[in-house]
Amino acid sequence: MKQLLWYDKLQLAVMILMAAAMPISWQLGLWVALALAGVSLVKVVAQRRIGNPALGRGLRWSLIAVLVYWCLLAMTIFYSTDTANAWYILGHKAVLLIFPLCFLLSDTSYLTLRRLRWLGYALLAAAVGVFLFFAAKSLPAIIGGASITSCIGEGAFDPRHHSYYAFYAAVALSFAYFELAYFWPQLRGWLRGLLIASIPMLVAYIIAVDSRAGILSVVLIVVFVVLHQAIRFRRLLVAIVAALLLVGGGVGLTLLPGYNNPITDTISKLRADRGGDARVLITRSAWHVAKEDIIVGHGVGDYKSLLVARYETDGYKDILDPNFNAHNQFMETLLAAGIVGLLALLAMLFLPFLLAWHARGDCLSVVSLFTALIAFNLLFESMLERQMGLLFIGYFLSVMVLIMSVEENKFGRVPKS
Repeated sequence: MKQLLWYDKLQLAVMILMAAAMPISWQLGLWVALALAGVSLVKVVAQRRIGNPALGRGLRWSLIAVLVYWCLLAMTIFYSTDTANAWYILGHKAVLLIFPLCFLLSDTSYLTLRRLRWLGYALLAAAVGVFLFFAAKSLPAIIGGASITSCIGEGAFDPRHHSYYAFYAAVALSFAYFELAYFWPQLRGWLRGLLIASIPMLVAYIIAVDSRAGILSVVLIVVFVVLHQAIRFRRLLVAIVAALLLVGGGVGLTLLPGYNNPITDTISKLRADRGGDARVLITRSAWHVAKEDIIVGHGVGDYKSLLVARYETDGYKDILDPNFNAHNQFMETLLAAGIVGLLALLAMLFLPFLLAWHARGDCLSVVSLFTALIAFNLLFESMLERQMGLLFIGYFLSVMVLIMSVEENKFGRVPKS
């Protein structure tokens, strides 16, 4: 840290705090995001320079894509009838602009891979800490005679929104794997032990909050690990062990007494009368509304009221909460901004992956898994409609670009200090 200037140290400290804040509280994350914006502005003034020389053209466009997505949503205000609601939603989503603007305008050449890994450790420590906190809260009930299964489930273990916090834990789980896979020889023994111990704790947390997207994210991660170990490292034994753990864990969940597995529960609901699972009903109604104005959408101010009206038309009024959104970010964007907005969302998500694929560097694995986790979870939840998703995804999409910039700079484009 000695070679860093004071504003670099300050920006890095706030970035680390941002990574740790989200698993603890999105409200804390919001304040830290605002602090990051302030620190980055101070840094630009202190340096008397606007722009980030650490980013190549493609990486700049990866961040600009986030701004384009928001701007396209903003343009829908011109054909939204409920302009007051439209302005409210756009203001709510404005936090998404903080992170790309910070890293487009302020110099991040000081960020090495080692410093960026500190962000991962901050996220991992916070996610594990949250699990231990809620596990400790459940312990008195278990000691008092309550069954373990009665202490887990949506709202029972962690009262916060299970989909978002399970997603945070899945990203932290991915970081733990990459640390062990790529940096094993460099890690001290105690750190290896902590990383290994964090893996079952994060998996237990995801199971305990009973998020189907979270459990499927774990499956996705394990499948990735199997392929990564077999193809990248030629470690067939590790791949086989990971596959066996996946199969064994799945069988174990189905045999756990009293545990209502969200995956099998969904399948059983799909067979029920009147359409079954709520998300299937929502998707049906949302598609009927979306195809009425498929090119540019209905506008951010109007589409929600149209969707709620469609619930009643489809006979779902008594089944669905009228406050339910589309529960799918791709469908949500299609409703609000049509195919044009959906293409902007896809560009925002997949442009970093395309750049990593073209470069074929070490960052490809990290970018591939993180992109897959985001896209997969957006299928189950409209995560960019809440601060919990806007802050986390906006921040780590930007961090992913910074990781790729470190890979680019190995070739000496940015002068070494």
